[in-house]
Amino acid sequence: NITTPVTHLGFISEWAPYTSPRCLSLFGGDMSKCTDASYAWQAVRTPLFIRENQFDTAKLANCGLDMRRVLSATDYSYLKQWGTWVRQVLSEIGARPEHGFFSPSCLEHGGNLGWSVAPAIKNVSMRAALSAWFFETGAAATQLVDECGELPCTVGQTERACPHLPSQDPLPASCQARLEQLCPGLEGEGDICDECVERHAGGLIAHGCPKRGPPVLSAYCGSLDTTIGHVVCDLNDGARERHSK
Repeated sequence: NITTPVTHLGFISEWAPYTSPRCLSLFGGDMSKCTDASYAWQAVRTPLFIRENQFDTAKLANCGLDMRRVLSATDYSYLKQWGTWVRQVLSEIGARPEHGFFSPSCLEHGGNLGWSVAPAIKNVSMRAALSAWFFETGAAATQLVDECGELPCTVGQTERACPHLPSQDPLPASCQARLEQLCPGLEGEGDICDECVERHAGGLIAHGCPKRGPPVLSAYCGSLDTTIGHVVCDLNDGARERHSK
């Protein structure tokens, strides 16, 4: 087993991150929890309103899951676990009525959470939820999390409002046929196949292949490892290290 040191999560003592005395007292001096929002919120007295996509691509990338690549079964399992964890944390925050949140089930960092594009949750807009929370009007729900499914599933007015998982069939038939014409006999051959794909990139794109290289290289050349474990962020409660074979 390979153990990922806690320093890989960014908790490097030399950085001397600020940690509130109240938080350190609450968690027995554990700096890692006091620099982790999923724990540190418990030490915050000020009411919070949180807007957060359940599948934040920036946070997923920091934890080792690059959403630009072809996903493996392990990746899908991790995504489901991630969504469950986010909803669990929000449920814990929701036990304190002074806090509000708006969390659609979307695969996006935050670009979809502007006033004009954010999707509604239970027919409540983000603007209405924030307004009701801030002004304490009671006019709308102030703790909203979309529990539509295990993977990104909130329905938005446009794709931009709530991105979902891309198609996991990276190679259309026209692309596959062109690959076999331009790089015959190289399927699954790794580096030599990669070189051929890169050499003929323009012609492949013209025949429907993805513009980004990784899906093609992974699906046809077998050169990208799509079964890499997530060796950074363990979502189990209290865990601060990830063990991966």
